[in-house]
Amino acid sequence: MSTQTRSTERGTVALPSGFTLIELLATIAIVAILAAILFPTVANVRQSVQQTECVSNMRQIGIATMAYVQDNNGRYPLSNEEASWDARLLPYLDHPNTETPCEALKCPSDVRNLVLENNKFARSYTASAPYTNSTTGNTDKRGMISGKYSRTIFELTNPPQTVLLTEWYTGAGGVPLERQQQFKESYSYITGWLGGESARGWPKRSDGQAYHGNVMNFCFADGHVESLPPWGVNTPKNRWTAID
Repeated sequence: MSTQTRSTERGTVALPSGFTLIELLATIAIVAILAAILFPTVANVRQSVQQTECVSNMRQIGIATMAYVQDNNGRYPLSNEEASWDARLLPYLDHPNTETPCEALKCPSDVRNLVLENNKFARSYTASAPYTNSTTGNTDKRGMISGKYSRTIFELTNPPQTVLLTEWYTGAGGVPLERQQQFKESYSYITGWLGGESARGWPKRSDGQAYHGNVMNFCFADGHVESLPPWGVNTPKNRWTAID
Protein backbone atom coordinates (compact mmCIF):
# COMPACT_ATOMS: atom_id res chain seq x y z
CA MET A 1 0.00 0.00 0.00
CA SER A 2 1.48 3.41 -0.97
CA THR A 3 1.48 6.48 1.26
CA GLN A 4 1.15 10.21 0.71
CA THR A 5 2.44 13.11 2.87
CA ARG A 6 0.87 16.33 4.01
CA SER A 7 2.65 19.33 5.57
CA THR A 8 1.20 20.83 8.73
CA GLU A 9 2.34 23.33 11.33
CA ARG A 10 3.71 20.37 13.31
CA GLY A 11 5.63 18.93 10.41
CA THR A 12 5.09 16.40 7.69
CA VAL A 13 2.46 13.72 8.36
CA ALA A 14 2.25 10.42 6.39
CA LEU A 15 -1.24 9.64 5.13
CA PRO A 16 -2.37 6.17 4.03
CA SER A 17 -3.75 5.84 0.55
CA GLY A 18 -5.52 3.02 -1.39
CA PHE A 19 -3.90 -0.04 -3.00
CA THR A 20 -1.84 0.52 -6.09
CA LEU A 21 -2.92 -1.29 -9.24
CA ILE A 22 -0.03 -3.74 -8.92
CA GLU A 23 -0.96 -4.53 -5.31
CA LEU A 24 -4.58 -5.05 -6.26
CA LEU A 25 -3.69 -7.41 -9.13
CA ALA A 26 -1.35 -9.35 -6.86
CA THR A 27 -4.14 -9.76 -4.29
CA ILE A 28 -6.56 -10.97 -6.93
CA ALA A 29 -3.98 -13.47 -8.19
CA ILE A 30 -3.43 -14.84 -4.68
CA VAL A 31 -7.18 -15.22 -4.13
CA ALA A 32 -7.52 -17.05 -7.46
CA ILE A 33 -4.70 -19.44 -6.55
CA LEU A 34 -6.25 -20.19 -3.16
CA ALA A 35 -9.65 -20.79 -4.78
CA ALA A 36 -8.10 -23.19 -7.28
CA ILE A 37 -6.59 -25.13 -4.39
CA LEU A 38 -9.68 -25.14 -2.20
CA PHE A 39 -12.48 -25.83 -4.71
CA PRO A 40 -11.40 -29.43 -5.55
CA THR A 41 -11.00 -30.13 -1.84
CA VAL A 42 -14.49 -28.85 -1.11
CA ALA A 43 -15.89 -30.91 -4.00
CA ASN A 44 -14.15 -34.06 -2.70
CA VAL A 45 -15.46 -33.48 0.81
CA ARG A 46 -19.00 -33.02 -0.54
CA GLN A 47 -18.72 -36.22 -2.58
CA SER A 48 -17.43 -38.11 0.45
CA VAL A 49 -20.33 -36.88 2.58
CA GLN A 50 -22.84 -37.94 -0.09
CA GLN A 51 -21.27 -41.39 -0.32
CA THR A 52 -21.47 -41.78 3.47
CA GLU A 53 -25.13 -40.74 3.47
CA CYS A 54 -25.84 -43.21 0.68
CA VAL A 55 -24.15 -46.01 2.64
CA SER A 56 -26.31 -45.09 5.63
CA ASN A 57 -29.44 -45.27 3.45
CA MET A 58 -28.52 -48.69 2.12
CA ARG A 59 -27.71 -49.98 5.60
CA GLN A 60 -31.19 -48.95 6.74
CA ILE A 61 -32.67 -50.78 3.77
CA GLY A 62 -30.46 -53.80 4.42
CA ILE A 63 -31.52 -53.99 8.08
CA ALA A 64 -35.17 -53.59 7.07
CA THR A 65 -34.78 -56.38 4.50
CA MET A 66 -33.31 -58.79 7.04
CA ALA A 67 -36.19 -58.04 9.42
CA TYR A 68 -38.63 -58.76 6.58
CA VAL A 69 -36.81 -62.00 5.76
CA GLN A 70 -37.02 -63.09 9.40
CA ASP A 71 -40.77 -62.43 9.47
CA ASN A 72 -41.42 -64.20 6.15
CA ASN A 73 -39.83 -67.61 6.61
CA GLY A 74 -36.52 -66.57 5.12
CA ARG A 75 -37.93 -65.20 1.87
CA TYR A 76 -36.90 -61.88 0.37
CA PRO A 77 -39.66 -59.47 -0.75
CA LEU A 78 -41.25 -59.75 -4.17
CA SER A 79 -41.61 -56.67 -6.36
CA ASN A 80 -44.79 -56.66 -8.41
CA GLU A 81 -47.93 -54.65 -9.17
CA GLU A 82 -49.41 -55.61 -5.82
CA ALA A 83 -46.47 -54.09 -3.96
CA SER A 84 -42.89 -53.23 -4.89
CA TRP A 85 -39.96 -54.43 -2.81
CA ASP A 86 -39.55 -51.02 -1.16
CA ALA A 87 -43.26 -50.73 -0.38
CA ARG A 88 -43.10 -54.10 1.39
CA LEU A 89 -40.22 -52.81 3.52
CA LEU A 90 -41.96 -49.61 4.70
CA PRO A 91 -43.08 -50.99 8.10
CA TYR A 92 -39.45 -51.93 8.78
CA LEU A 93 -38.20 -48.51 7.66
CA ASP A 94 -40.64 -46.83 10.08
CA HIS A 95 -42.28 -45.01 7.20
CA PRO A 96 -46.06 -44.53 7.27
CA ASN A 97 -47.26 -45.13 3.71
CA THR A 98 -46.63 -44.83 -0.02
CA GLU A 99 -48.27 -41.40 -0.19
CA THR A 100 -45.19 -39.63 1.16
CA PRO A 101 -41.56 -39.97 0.01
CA CYS A 102 -39.14 -42.09 1.98
CA GLU A 103 -35.85 -40.19 2.07
CA ALA A 104 -33.83 -43.34 2.76
CA LEU A 105 -34.68 -44.53 -0.75
CA LYS A 106 -32.86 -41.66 -2.49
CA CYS A 107 -29.10 -41.22 -2.72
CA PRO A 108 -27.99 -37.59 -2.19
CA SER A 109 -25.88 -37.89 -5.35
CA ASP A 110 -29.01 -38.61 -7.38
CA VAL A 111 -29.49 -35.34 -9.30
CA ARG A 112 -33.27 -35.73 -9.52
CA ASN A 113 -35.58 -34.00 -7.05
CA LEU A 114 -37.00 -36.22 -4.33
CA VAL A 115 -40.53 -35.34 -5.51
CA LEU A 116 -40.95 -35.83 -9.25
CA GLU A 117 -43.82 -34.79 -11.51
CA ASN A 118 -47.31 -36.11 -10.74
CA ASN A 119 -46.33 -36.46 -7.07
CA LYS A 120 -44.04 -39.42 -7.71
CA PHE A 121 -40.87 -39.92 -5.70
CA ALA A 122 -37.34 -40.62 -6.87
CA ARG A 123 -35.72 -43.92 -5.88
CA SER A 124 -31.99 -44.49 -6.31
CA TYR A 125 -31.79 -48.23 -5.57
CA THR A 126 -32.90 -51.35 -7.39
CA ALA A 127 -33.08 -55.03 -6.61
CA SER A 128 -30.86 -57.50 -8.38
CA ALA A 129 -33.22 -59.63 -10.43
CA PRO A 130 -33.14 -63.33 -11.30
CA TYR A 131 -34.15 -63.99 -14.88
CA THR A 132 -36.66 -66.77 -15.45
CA ASN A 133 -36.87 -68.28 -18.94
CA SER A 134 -40.53 -68.12 -19.99
CA THR A 135 -40.17 -71.25 -22.13
CA THR A 136 -38.28 -73.59 -19.82
CA GLY A 137 -39.18 -72.00 -16.50
CA ASN A 138 -35.56 -72.22 -15.45
CA THR A 139 -34.35 -69.40 -13.20
CA ASP A 140 -30.94 -67.86 -13.64
CA LYS A 141 -28.50 -68.50 -10.78
CA ARG A 142 -27.83 -64.78 -10.55
CA GLY A 143 -30.15 -62.24 -8.95
CA MET A 144 -32.48 -62.14 -5.96
CA ILE A 145 -35.86 -60.42 -6.52
CA SER A 146 -38.35 -60.18 -9.37
CA GLY A 147 -42.09 -59.80 -9.85
CA LYS A 148 -42.90 -63.49 -9.71
CA TYR A 149 -40.04 -64.94 -7.73
CA SER A 150 -37.75 -64.12 -4.86
CA ARG A 151 -35.18 -66.32 -3.22
CA THR A 152 -34.98 -67.53 0.35
CA ILE A 153 -31.87 -66.94 2.41
CA PHE A 154 -31.59 -70.69 2.92
CA GLU A 155 -30.95 -71.43 -0.75
CA LEU A 156 -28.16 -68.88 -1.15
CA THR A 157 -24.65 -70.26 -1.38
CA ASN A 158 -23.04 -67.29 0.36
CA PRO A 159 -25.37 -64.42 1.43
CA PRO A 160 -22.52 -62.00 2.39
CA GLN A 161 -21.14 -62.39 -1.14
CA THR A 162 -24.45 -62.03 -3.03
CA VAL A 163 -25.61 -58.62 -4.29
CA LEU A 164 -29.14 -57.80 -3.18
CA LEU A 165 -29.46 -54.12 -4.09
CA THR A 166 -27.41 -51.71 -6.15
CA GLU A 167 -27.56 -48.02 -6.95
CA TRP A 168 -29.31 -47.31 -10.23
CA TYR A 169 -30.64 -43.90 -11.18
CA THR A 170 -28.95 -43.21 -14.51
CA GLY A 171 -28.25 -45.26 -17.58
CA ALA A 172 -24.82 -46.17 -18.89
CA GLY A 173 -24.70 -42.76 -20.58
CA GLY A 174 -25.39 -40.82 -17.39
CA VAL A 175 -28.97 -39.80 -18.25
CA PRO A 176 -31.36 -39.85 -15.22
CA LEU A 177 -33.97 -42.61 -15.23
CA GLU A 178 -37.33 -41.04 -14.47
CA ARG A 179 -38.91 -44.48 -14.29
CA GLN A 180 -36.89 -45.28 -11.19
CA GLN A 181 -39.60 -44.31 -8.70
CA GLN A 182 -40.42 -45.27 -5.15
CA PHE A 183 -43.13 -47.87 -4.63
CA LYS A 184 -43.21 -48.75 -8.32
CA GLU A 185 -42.54 -52.31 -9.41
CA SER A 186 -38.80 -52.48 -10.03
CA TYR A 187 -36.00 -54.96 -10.30
CA SER A 188 -33.10 -54.82 -12.63
CA TYR A 189 -31.57 -57.12 -15.19
CA ILE A 190 -28.43 -54.99 -15.11
CA THR A 191 -27.52 -57.81 -12.76
CA GLY A 192 -24.14 -59.15 -13.75
CA TRP A 193 -22.83 -56.38 -16.02
CA LEU A 194 -19.68 -57.71 -17.56
CA GLY A 195 -16.20 -56.40 -18.15
CA GLY A 196 -13.72 -54.27 -16.28
CA GLU A 197 -13.20 -50.55 -15.89
CA SER A 198 -13.78 -49.89 -19.58
CA ALA A 199 -17.13 -51.72 -19.66
CA ARG A 200 -20.05 -49.59 -20.83
CA GLY A 201 -22.92 -51.53 -19.29
CA TRP A 202 -22.85 -50.20 -15.73
CA PRO A 203 -24.65 -46.99 -14.65
CA LYS A 204 -22.58 -43.80 -14.71
CA ARG A 205 -22.76 -40.13 -13.88
CA SER A 206 -22.88 -37.68 -16.76
CA ASP A 207 -19.09 -37.27 -16.52
CA GLY A 208 -18.58 -40.99 -17.11
CA GLN A 209 -17.56 -41.76 -13.52
CA ALA A 210 -19.19 -44.14 -11.07
CA TYR A 211 -21.75 -42.61 -8.73
CA HIS A 212 -19.26 -41.77 -5.98
CA GLY A 213 -16.11 -40.99 -7.91
CA ASN A 214 -14.73 -44.44 -8.62
CA VAL A 215 -17.16 -46.52 -6.54
CA MET A 216 -20.81 -47.43 -6.15
CA ASN A 217 -22.59 -48.78 -3.07
CA PHE A 218 -23.92 -52.32 -2.95
CA CYS A 219 -26.14 -53.96 -0.33
CA PHE A 220 -25.57 -57.69 0.03
CA ALA A 221 -28.01 -60.44 0.93
CA ASP A 222 -26.99 -60.46 4.61
CA GLY A 223 -27.80 -56.74 4.87
CA HIS A 224 -24.26 -55.33 4.93
CA VAL A 225 -23.09 -52.59 2.52
CA GLU A 226 -19.83 -52.20 0.59
CA SER A 227 -18.45 -49.40 -1.58
CA LEU A 228 -16.83 -50.95 -4.65
CA PRO A 229 -15.83 -50.05 -8.19
CA PRO A 230 -18.73 -51.17 -10.42
CA TRP A 231 -16.58 -53.93 -11.87
CA GLY A 232 -15.56 -55.00 -8.35
CA VAL A 233 -18.66 -57.18 -8.02
CA ASN A 234 -17.44 -59.31 -10.92
CA THR A 235 -13.97 -60.13 -9.63
CA PRO A 236 -12.41 -62.21 -8.27
CA LYS A 237 -15.84 -63.81 -7.88
CA ASN A 238 -19.10 -62.90 -9.61
CA ARG A 239 -21.05 -61.62 -6.62
CA TRP A 240 -24.24 -61.30 -8.62
CA THR A 241 -24.47 -65.09 -8.40
CA ALA A 242 -26.88 -66.30 -5.70
CA ILE A 243 -26.36 -70.02 -6.13
CA ASP A 244 -23.10 -71.61 -7.23
